[in-house]
Amino acid sequence: RLRLWRPATDDESLSSLPRADPQRIQDVMIHAWAGSTQEAYGSGILAYHVYCNSNSINEATRAPASSELISAFISDLAGSYSGKTISSYVHGICAWHILHGKSWSLDDDKIDAMLRAAKNLTPSSSRRKKRPPYTVAFITSI
Repeated sequence: RLRLWRPATDDESLSSLPRADPQRIQDVMIHAWAGSTQEAYGSGILAYHVYCNSNSINEATRAPASSELISAFISDLAGSYSGKTISSYVHGICAWHILHGKSWSLDDDKIDAMLRAAKNLTPSSSRRKKRPPYTVAFITSI
């Protein structure tokens, strides 16, 4: 999804290049992220577009995304998803922007605060119970 889900508008900065060059740039750039990371980021992009569709957000407004839109997306997920998942989703949206030549210039302080808040609102069902540490005695007993 990271590569195949294209923003509504093309990257104008590549318009002067031969048609094959922008494709080659993406072919190379996609290797910046491991396959498993691309899969996780794809889930975030899906969640982002589902959020945008359900809130009637125009496709052209989705990329480049504003701080307000990303903050609204985070606040919609906060309390229902783990902070780590939400952070991964936002990083996936950022990677999607980069891959498709869209600017990612958000208010970092605001987004960081939103992600910290989302982490603090992680539902208890998403948290692992504390377990005792592995001790030498425990390991030797195995």
